[in-house]
Amino acid sequence: VIADELRFLKLNGGDSVVEVTTFGKSLPELRDMSVKSGVNIIAGAGFYVQSAMPSHVVQYTTEQIYDEIKSDLLVGVNGIKCGVIGEIASDWPINPFERRALVATAQVQRELNVPVILHPGRNADAPKEIMRILLEAGGRADKTVMSHLDRTLNDNELLEFAEIGCFSEFDLFGSECSYYELSDAFDMPNDATRIRRLKLLIDHGFGHRITISHDIHTKHRLVI
Repeated sequence: VIADELRFLKLNGGDSVVEVTTFGKSLPELRDMSVKSGVNIIAGAGFYVQSAMPSHVVQYTTEQIYDEIKSDLLVGVNGIKCGVIGEIASDWPINPFERRALVATAQVQRELNVPVILHPGRNADAPKEIMRILLEAGGRADKTVMSHLDRTLNDNELLEFAEIGCFSEFDLFGSECSYYELSDAFDMPNDATRIRRLKLLIDHGFGHRITISHDIHTKHRLVI
């Protein structure tokens, strides 16, 4: 099924997919899918929210997290390596494990100059706080993507956040239901509103720091 989806992407002009499943990923399987479809697959290294992690992983120190992320990037599995850090995820408020993961991410990014993709908690303060932690630990805003801003920030908050200098990602395109079941603090915008907010960023000089995606992670959002 996934190979068919990737072939469809290739037939319609797509060349690459950034696959940010950080825990439970299979790098050999991703390589096979890439070979079958002709689509480049860039795998992500790192850790998701604490609630999705096994209990022993939650106890990892910053050094252990750093070592594992760095190994995925430089060693990989059977010579297959990750090419990006992320999706590094946090809930709100950010808990100690997620904070350690952000610090370790910044340390690896500073050392290897690798891109980072971040997942904020469902609160308008989350993106700014995540970037504060990352930058104070030595990370780089200009090589960092903040995901899911279409379900997190309103217009004014978006413009203020963009001043930090990271990439603002709108990655829920195709989700046209206004009710957001994971949080009652924010209505899910439709695609027309997403496009208007992208234009807002462009009009204020942030067009060079925008990324767009679909956040496809469930079967009902597949095309084929």
